[in-house]
Amino acid sequence: MEAVAASVIAVLGTLLGSGLTYLFQRQTMNRSEQFTRNERLRQERIAAYSAFAGALANYRRGQMDLGSRDMSTGRSAAWLNSAVRNSD
Repeated sequence: MEAVAASVIAVLGTLLGSGLTYLFQRQTMNRSEQFTRNERLRQERIAAYSAFAGALANYRRGQMDLGSRDMSTGRSAAWLNSAVRNSD
């Protein structure tokens, strides 16, 4: 009878161990997937922010070039506004 009890305890211990291993592995996998998803989102945001900052820098440079060109030629803001409207 003791051998049967020991066998039952061994089987239950093995089942409990494999069940707990499954739960821990599933939890680790979920955390890994969430980390990967968050990291990909962070990288995409950084790329978008960098592209936006580059576009702003180009716009600002263009505005400064336009302003300095207008100052050197003596053109007024009214002339510039009419030129922009006519280009559309």
